Amino acid sequence: MSLRYSRIVAYSSIFGALALLLSLSGLLTIISYPLAPFLKFDVSEVVDLLALYIGGYIISIITIFIHATGLIFATGDVLGPLMKFIAVLSMVPGIYLGRFIGGKLSLSSFKGELIGFILAINFRWIIMTIVNLFVLTYIAPGYLIFFMPKGSIATNSSSDLILKGPIMYQALITALGIIASYNVIHGIFTIVLTYSIYKVIKKYIGFI
Repeated sequence: MSLRYSRIVAYSSIFGALALLLSLSGLLTIISYPLAPFLKFDVSEVVDLLALYIGGYIISIITIFIHATGLIFATGDVLGPLMKFIAVLSMVPGIYLGRFIGGKLSLSSFKGELIGFILAINFRWIIMTIVNLFVLTYIAPGYLIFFMPKGSIATNSSSDLILKGPIMYQALITALGIIASYNVIHGIFTIVLTYSIYKVIKKYIGFI
């Protein structure tokens, strides 16, 4: 087993397990987004991105996969962990492109990282808006109830929810806008906290 392969396995296992334990503990997901209380700010995502800064892109992607897969098996929920997987993974190419562009333009390390931050946050909300459009339309339209005006829902004899005409589309647009704003805020929060922790580790521990 090569040193590089051993490093990938060791780092991915450690970061993946840590991210999973933090998620399952529930200690870091107690803050809800006021506009959509079912959306939580999950600090465990910091571990997923910290794996990128400390171990590299391959280790980060494996860590994110371990994190999401572990949540699926531990909770029995597929949709939530899958959405988390896509959200965090969507930021990785942005950070990579920022560093690539910074290198090509001979920018300072900070400017390259800043470009990466901006790209990562935009990648996250754009990709998640596309994914949520599909999810809210075909997989879990019930979530649209949270975004509908009062009095816009009626029930039939079977107690099935009936969305009144264009109200459904209004709710969908509102939902996509609110969820997009959540992803922007969560993306900023995650990246800033991750980078701050990384700089402290690099400065005071110095093993990176």
